[in-house]
Amino acid sequence: AGATGCSTCPPGAYSSEDGSEFCTVASPGFFANAADGASTQTRCAAGYVTSSSGQNECQMCVAGKHSNNLNTKCESCEPGYYSAADASSSCDICERGKYSIR
Repeated sequence: AGATGCSTCPPGAYSSEDGSEFCTVASPGFFANAADGASTQTRCAAGYVTSSSGQNECQMCVAGKHSNNLNTKCESCEPGYYSAADASSSCDICERGKYSIR
């Protein structure tokens, strides 16, 4: 029996070409989520991450952490630096007369 219709790619997966026989799982640092099926994976915004494949949304880095360059991990600010806000993509340096520890 032949196909009588097409299936929608599930959250966390996408199909980027017409005539696809399967969906591709979104890579770490990316997500795929569309109600009618995703046709691409989307990179997480700065300050947000996905650490594993097949994610349908990115997780926000909390204050004191920042997203790495690949958007795959929230990393703690180094000593002497800080991140006061959620969703930071970098840490700020402590000014003279101030300090921070990890």
